Amino acid sequence: MKSIVNQIFDIAKIENKSLKTISEASGVSVESLSRVKKRGRMTTDSIEKIACALGYEVQLRKVTLPRLCTSGSAWSSPSSRNEPRMLAARLSNSSFQDLVELCLINGVSNVESTMDKIKSEIPKKRYELQRSMLNNIKHALGSSRLISHWDKS
Repeated sequence: MKSIVNQIFDIAKIENKSLKTISEASGVSVESLSRVKKRGRMTTDSIEKIACALGYEVQLRKVTLPRLCTSGSAWSSPSSRNEPRMLAARLSNSSFQDLVELCLINGVSNVESTMDKIKSEIPKKRYELQRSMLNNIKHALGSSRLISHWDKS
């Protein structure tokens, strides 16, 4: 899925809107638009202004995240729940919610080391995304002083 910034510039291109035209309609300077186009990041306020200038609105809508199922056949033996094989299997395609739970159950260091061991088995982009999510979780747990409590390694 494309970032909202890329989507905005795709729309502008399709509608033949120049940076100057977008700038005049949105109040965001041409220089800022040029920087944003290169970097792919901008503030929510700028996103809303530019979207409005293109005739669009930005909406936030609730989505239902899949619940991590811990009662299925893979979990039929509670003692196997924390086995390295089970951890590796769950890490191969984890959602953010899965990673949080895995960190709380197994410890951040254990999750990190297991993820590094199976790196070659995960598509590069997927690994990078999961590693980024894991770093965010580690940062959040560390800043909340929970990491030492939950990190069992």
